[in-house]
Amino acid sequence: MTTCPLSESIGAAGQNQGLLRQDFESAADMSASHFFKLPFEIRRQIYKALYSSITLTYPWHGPPLSGLSRQVWQQSSPVYYKNVRFKFNNTVYLVDFLSSLDHSDLRSVRNVSVRNHPFPLNVRKGIEDYRTRNFASVLALFPGLQLSLLEVRDTYHVPGTDHDGLVCEAAYSGVEDLIEADGFKELRYISDTDCFMMPKEFKVSSYNTDWSTERGLRDPQPSTWDNLIKERDGKRSGAKAEMFRHCGDELVQLTEEFESPPSSEGVVAYLSTPRYRTR
Repeated sequence: MTTCPLSESIGAAGQNQGLLRQDFESAADMSASHFFKLPFEIRRQIYKALYSSITLTYPWHGPPLSGLSRQVWQQSSPVYYKNVRFKFNNTVYLVDFLSSLDHSDLRSVRNVSVRNHPFPLNVRKGIEDYRTRNFASVLALFPGLQLSLLEVRDTYHVPGTDHDGLVCEAAYSGVEDLIEADGFKELRYISDTDCFMMPKEFKVSSYNTDWSTERGLRDPQPSTWDNLIKERDGKRSGAKAEMFRHCGDELVQLTEEFESPPSSEGVVAYLSTPRYRTR
């Protein structure tokens, strides 16, 4: 239970503690009675303003107002899921949360921020059977989802990681898979770099041939992704895709178009697949 300075002062009041606590509880009851005398629409706006200012990072210990009284929670719960920002530091946490909701509450969730780790699928619990699915495929598990904003934090480019070709390809294809997914209106993608959006040259080689250069074509981004998501939902739907890059403690929106085909100064990536060998 969360304590406030007033209740702590009451606890230190010695012999007068009981009397002071009764006075405090009486004052709280009086405030509550005045609050419930307000018109319901005003109370609803108060709940909405409160919840809109809250970001909950999973796991949390119940909704913020659920411990006050049953009446407060019953009145505020319809606007709780629609206004709180729910934050998850991995995909498993998001799946745990969404799986705990009934269909009505699932359809009410509007604002989610998640770091898009691939979702593990290892039914046999053996390392040789370990499989993962990309984040976009997880959204298909919850067909009732109707997010207004899906904020995805790039898990492939974090401080201390190399920006090699495979990592950039994973990030780029992950965004494209999200664009084709359902369950949200607005996509906000946040990364520590914009290197994965640039046109690239790939150094590849088969087992019996020398290294050769293949140019990986890139559509101008992020405008192409934004146009695709508008085509998905309609240009007047409010759907959009925005890209941001961390710049210190600030987020800078990416608006520069990286045209394809790449220039001779494009980033070089080395691919490693069953058909190719690495240098």
